Amino acid sequence: MSREESIVCLVRHGATSWNAAGRLQGRSDIPLSPEGALQAEKAGQALARKIAELGHARWDALYSSPLQRAMETAWAVGRWVGLTPHVDPGLIERAFGVLEGLTREEAEKAYPQWWQRPHLIPGLEDAEALRARAVQAVERLARAHRGKAIIVISHGAFINAFLRASGAVDPESPRTPLVNCSLTTVAHTQAGWRAIALNESSHLGA
Repeated sequence: MSREESIVCLVRHGATSWNAAGRLQGRSDIPLSPEGALQAEKAGQALARKIAELGHARWDALYSSPLQRAMETAWAVGRWVGLTPHVDPGLIERAFGVLEGLTREEAEKAYPQWWQRPHLIPGLEDAEALRARAVQAVERLARAHRGKAIIVISHGAFINAFLRASGAVDPESPRTPLVNCSLTTVAHTQAGWRAIALNESSHLGA
């Protein structure tokens, strides 16, 4: 592995009660459920093992979205990998505005085909702005730790936006339903981004 290649493991936060109910969370600050807390511990254990597979002696840094569900996940992971989380506001989830707290069925009923008319949804972060923010945030961290391996705890919409906008995966590929506390590992060089593993969840068990 090139010393100029940075490794970033993108971890979706653990589950919440809103995840279980199928509610759009966005920037609503929902804590982990007991299930989510257990998932976070399992993710930490998996990351402690995974670093050797990636050819590194240790994880260099741990970053988290400022939302509670991400921070709780990050603190659990940090205990396993020996790192204190750093809060990075750029890693926050997409704002869903008036849709937050609604199930997808409720959102569709209130705002039919809202994803095709995002400009009509008060408070919804523009998809293009999300993609630009996601790439800028993750690339900034990768460049700050060139040749190292870092962990980033964030959110489903954010991680999916990054993967497609960065070119780590085919921009035309369908959106991946990321499992809570799944691991998505990517590498960055001067040539750009490449995916190593997507949406790994075997560490979570059945």
